[in-house]
Amino acid sequence: SNQKFYVYYIRQPESGLDRSVVAMYQQNEGTPNVAVNTGSVLLEFEQEADNHNGGDMHFDKDGYLNIASGDGGGSGDQHKNAQNKLALKGKILRIDVDIDTPAANELCGLVQAYGIPPGNAFPGIGNGCDEILHLGLRNPWKFSFDAQTEAIYIGDVGQGSWEEVNYAPAGASGLNFGWPCREGFVDRAPPAGVTCPSPLQNPILVYARLGGGDNCAITGGYVYRGSGAAINGYYVYGDYCTGRIWLAKEVNGSWTSTEWAAATLALARLSAFGQDQQCELYVADLEAGKIFRIGDEEMVQRSGFEALRCQ
Repeated sequence: SNQKFYVYYIRQPESGLDRSVVAMYQQNEGTPNVAVNTGSVLLEFEQEADNHNGGDMHFDKDGYLNIASGDGGGSGDQHKNAQNKLALKGKILRIDVDIDTPAANELCGLVQAYGIPPGNAFPGIGNGCDEILHLGLRNPWKFSFDAQTEAIYIGDVGQGSWEEVNYAPAGASGLNFGWPCREGFVDRAPPAGVTCPSPLQNPILVYARLGGGDNCAITGGYVYRGSGAAINGYYVYGDYCTGRIWLAKEVNGSWTSTEWAAATLALARLSAFGQDQQCELYVADLEAGKIFRIGDEEMVQRSGFEALRCQ
């Protein structure tokens, strides 16, 4: 209703490290499919490497912007970010975009044109970055909210063995998903100087990184809440390299996942899922430059999808 939209991108300054940037743009009133070309940067922070930069963000039901950030790249969280409460990397961040003058909080962004919502994990000076909602993630480049329950589903790309889906109930904060102390359900040795806290939050789903036809990286999806009765309530996710798509659901406290053969196409690079306002689901093939609408038993090629919150 306010004609504002938000973009998450990486910029390369003339010198120094690359930076992750969250910016707000305004729709042009005269030409509604064109933006006013001067954006307003809300949040900016440095990246040590050109991978594990995150890249997904969604508004929650309260109107706060949730942002995924990777651990800064390299191997084994070598920069020691994911468990560091004074780093914005390896986290889910949460900010108030309607406040452009922050209070006297412990903010960690290089640009700080935002406020801090109530309920974040480490409020107050000396506790950690106030922007942090959850921590202990490696490269959560795709996450989503369940449109019905408001729970968060986070697809976190693994290091060498396991891809995983992490889950945060609606209203939760401060969950620690374990990286680099854990990959999937398997404990591992963190970098020197990193302390592994307890307890850690286990993933709800995992699959082998190199099994089943060279899976390589999870592409987190959505809980389907559209018109198709057969898959309603299932979490739909896939693998970037194989194009495989799975359906997962919790039954009596246990999660099970089954490959959805009817919807799996020869996708060269399954790079993203998306939702429209009717909660119908789409999937993008980055290499082929195609977008498909997912139905109960088929995928129909479409020209695009509207990244709007489904009602």
